[in-house]
Amino acid sequence: HTKDVVYFILFVWKQLALDQQKDELYLSGSLGSQDELLNALRLYVEKVTVVNPSADFNRAPLTQVRGITFDLLTLYLS
Repeated sequence: HTKDVVYFILFVWKQLALDQQKDELYLSGSLGSQDELLNALRLYVEKVTVVNPSADFNRAPLTQVRGITFDLLTLYLS
């Protein structure tokens, strides 16, 4: 549920002592209701961005492999 996701992210945000206006939140992966989640998070965090690996890594073939996580993509493509 979107409310649970927002609650968890904001809890971690507070524990890390991040600033809601200066720090940036990047989301990656399979987001169920992406628009609803982004709208809910933007109520509390000013800078929220969804990362698209295919676009960010210039459509590298590795980004088309299903099931590969974003951290592995950044490891192999950096």
